[in-house]
Amino acid sequence: MNRTIKVIDCVVNPITPEVMKLRPAWSRAFWTGKFGRDAKLADGLTHEQMLDLMDRAGIERALLIATKTGQQGIPGSWHLPYAMVAEAVQRWPERFSGLAGLDPTEGMAGVRAFEHAVREYGFVGAHFYPHWFELAPDHARWYPFYAKCVELDVPVQLQVGQSLIYDPNRPLKSVGRPITLDAVACDFPELKLV
Repeated sequence: MNRTIKVIDCVVNPITPEVMKLRPAWSRAFWTGKFGRDAKLADGLTHEQMLDLMDRAGIERALLIATKTGQQGIPGSWHLPYAMVAEAVQRWPERFSGLAGLDPTEGMAGVRAFEHAVREYGFVGAHFYPHWFELAPDHARWYPFYAKCVELDVPVQLQVGQSLIYDPNRPLKSVGRPITLDAVACDFPELKLV
């Protein structure tokens, strides 16, 4: 039996030229220096170019993250508007799904915006990088978002482990210790953690 296995890339930060213009200055040096990404890629790829690369790599679907890296207004932080990811998801629904970035400093306004992204834009889950907010996954400020994930029956994807030095002017604490998910899983047994 010859079976083709399709791949789902579950962590994709959009890199269109429009998105790349929103990123802070440190981003280009980080991707080209630390990761050795081709400088042309650092200028961005259209969604069509990305789909071509996905096809060549056998990737059926990508989960696009409306990234939130740190609180708005703090140097080096930035947020990708949900609407920019929603546009790609609406144009290529068979190839892209959206994940709503979370910012715990937004409080209940952030929870409502997340709910809007799921209900109105069709996003399939939440996403956050704990280190950008220097709040461990078991910090109380994340809990309203966890409760909303359970209510909406969507998963939350988060990065745990060691933080990299993204911006040399702002080293981030490694707060995403895997053990901190123990309390979250106990407090929210219905929560789908990725």
